[in-house]
Amino acid sequence: MDKKPSNTQVKLREGLSIERLLISLNENIDETFIREEIIGLLFNSLIFPEEIADEDALFLLRTTIKRYEKIEIIDQPLLMRELNKEIRHFLNELETKYVLMTSITMHWSFEIGNVKIKDAYIDLSSRRINRFRTKDWGKATDFAELERHRDYFMDLKPVLVHVKARTKYHALQKAFYSLELIRAIWNFCDNERRPYGFLLPGKVHPINEILIGPLHTLHDSSGKLIDDSSVFFNPYFSYKKPERFLLSGRAKELFFKNVHTVRTALRKSHNRSLLEKSLMRYSSALDIELPHPAFLELWSTLEMLLLKDEDKNTNDLLKRAAFIHDDYARVYEDLKILRAFRNDYVHRQNESEVIGVFLYRLKRITENCIWFFLLNTYGNKPHKELLDFMSLSHEPAILKEKISLLKEAYKFRSQ
Repeated sequence: MDKKPSNTQVKLREGLSIERLLISLNENIDETFIREEIIGLLFNSLIFPEEIADEDALFLLRTTIKRYEKIEIIDQPLLMRELNKEIRHFLNELETKYVLMTSITMHWSFEIGNVKIKDAYIDLSSRRINRFRTKDWGKATDFAELERHRDYFMDLKPVLVHVKARTKYHALQKAFYSLELIRAIWNFCDNERRPYGFLLPGKVHPINEILIGPLHTLHDSSGKLIDDSSVFFNPYFSYKKPERFLLSGRAKELFFKNVHTVRTALRKSHNRSLLEKSLMRYSSALDIELPHPAFLELWSTLEMLLLKDEDKNTNDLLKRAAFIHDDYARVYEDLKILRAFRNDYVHRQNESEVIGVFLYRLKRITENCIWFFLLNTYGNKPHKELLDFMSLSHEPAILKEKISLLKEAYKFRSQ
């Protein structure tokens, strides 16, 4: 069920050594700029436990180095040993309640219910939002930009994300991960019911209808702002999407049914972590306004799902993606066209007038692959075993012949 014990050790990235960096660090203790640059390189060379936010991990690394740099020469064994001690101490600290306040581009009247997902409780009940509306919002760097779009912002659905965390950075990491995950599921279920579409010339906006709003604030459980730096404004937020997400009737029923199906399948899946990341990358791709960058990000979602580390090229991706479709030949040919366009755009920046067609076709194939991983009996096998299965021939006659040969080989070797 993808429930592995949490890793509490810092590790060195595969194939890397930090000895030379530590030699340079020891030689430049008093050179602040060089020292900070080396610490940054060290940080990028290490893999920290997932539950430690990057800001906290960098703080722990700095603390460890500061403690020993004036006392003795820091080498790799010393750094790893003492850094792991700091991590264990950090992970044993008590967690505090935090609340992230933000919004989503869902119509305020749409009743979706509160959500418990991962380690967060997401409150979508607008009647409980008032005590978190504070004058501190005005501390946002680009509050004037927010004021210009007040009507748009006030029409969004308020969201409170409740988490327990050790630091405010840890709280932000947990809160945003949980919110992004449920938002990815919502967008996947909404987009999947609309497999085909088009992009009008000059009407550039994300395909996703459910986006996170532009302003976020972090509070304690009583509603008090954590500090002045706990107000965050996204200056790149798109105000171009004309409508707020709102469903009714049969579409609403289907949406909730699919959300329940996806969440249930995720809980049971051997590939839960991979699927969560794939759904979030899928959602991230369709957040992008411009269709060409969105296409590239969506293609990378297919690569995450369908490629092994040892695969030399994307031929296997094409075969595996086509394998799950009844119309194998057509899907395979479509993917060849999509791959050719992707490579031409990446290497020569050649854009296409039919990018909208390409984007929606890739979207549909990606959705089919995610559904296969979620629901098909074979989709719940370990990832590498599943990819081996999808790499088999799509021709029943060839499969039948291979089965016969395998039986003969087994009989011969068993004598």
